[in-house]
Amino acid sequence: MGGVAGRIAAVTVWGLILVAAACDGRGSGIGEAPLGWGGPIEALEVRRWPKERMDSVARWTIGDEPVFVTVPDSADRAMFRTTEKHQRYVNEATVLRDGRVVLLYGLFAPDSILLHVCDPASGEEVLIPAPVDGRPPAWGHANMIAHDGQIILRDNNRPPRIHRVPEAQLQADRRGGFSRPPSQVDVAVIPRVDQAGILLGAFPDGSLVVVSEARTTDTTIVWSTVAVRPAEIAGGPSDAPAHETLFETASPTDPSDRGMPASWAHQPRFTSAVAGDTIWIVPTERPELLAVHRSGDVLLRVEWHAGDRSLPRRAAETRAGPERFPAAARLRKGADGLIYVQRVSARGDRLRRGPEWLVFSPAGELVARLDIPGRWPATEVLTFGDGAVVIRTQDDESGVQEIRIHNLRR
Repeated sequence: MGGVAGRIAAVTVWGLILVAAACDGRGSGIGEAPLGWGGPIEALEVRRWPKERMDSVARWTIGDEPVFVTVPDSADRAMFRTTEKHQRYVNEATVLRDGRVVLLYGLFAPDSILLHVCDPASGEEVLIPAPVDGRPPAWGHANMIAHDGQIILRDNNRPPRIHRVPEAQLQADRRGGFSRPPSQVDVAVIPRVDQAGILLGAFPDGSLVVVSEARTTDTTIVWSTVAVRPAEIAGGPSDAPAHETLFETASPTDPSDRGMPASWAHQPRFTSAVAGDTIWIVPTERPELLAVHRSGDVLLRVEWHAGDRSLPRRAAETRAGPERFPAAARLRKGADGLIYVQRVSARGDRLRRGPEWLVFSPAGELVARLDIPGRWPATEVLTFGDGAVVIRTQDDESGVQEIRIHNLRR
């Protein structure tokens, strides 16, 4: 991750308090049906990667030994009227422009550590507690992005709030803590962008991209991807203009539990990322990667050979409904500008994520095929840096969680 210049300008903690960006438009490829469900997807450019071409691309691996390891400490946690020691759990990670890695914890109560900043170059680690403003913390389902010199977090407190931490305050406290009560502004709650939403990223104009559940039908869960602009508003929800809906996606529901996605059904909210004014997404179970401009134009469609994806005959997942397993499980945008797509594979009667990732350039070139060993959920890739990968892993015997940073062998 070395060689990435710049320093973080500030840390800004946003609740999901959002005012829409004023823009409306649909372009080629976006129809009334969820993306990919209404027939062939039209795109301004199409790239195809058959098996023969895929076999000829470079193979990447990760270094045998990590270049940096941190073990999250333990904290008291109330469990069934008792207090027990539990290791803090890392939900997400992001890489800053200077190469530092920010880890987002699932919040313990009453313990309040929210962020863990690691500098692989110096070995320095900083713990940042959650903002304290007199109300109970509710950061258990928060998520974060890095954008324009800021860390932006979406909290799941009610009512939604905005917290700001100036750069001077952050630098004055070497522990990284919120040493003074953060400012707080109550603003309008945007309809349909509710507590089930996931913050995907931000456009260059500052609009945040959020995906949230829009509705449930007898057979699908429909997700809405929207662009909204944070703003400080004195009034209530009536003062907020409508948000900009970019497109919708969908997941099949479990026939035995209509409110839940089918086991191993494709989850497009986990195969989406924002880069500039474009959203990269694998919208369906097909091996198909799209670059969707915020205007609605599908700029690029990339297809790749995925082989036979029939569900194993005795796999437990066959009871859930899908006839074949998805081509992709996760999508990550690397700090190097590349798009990493994790494949799904079958081993015997079981399905697994990875171990292979397809690495695409913004032009749709298949740059490499990357193998990252490990068994999910004990091992999970959190993010990609510039020439490195951040992995959350767990020792099979002790159950201790570690965060490891490995260099990529290109």
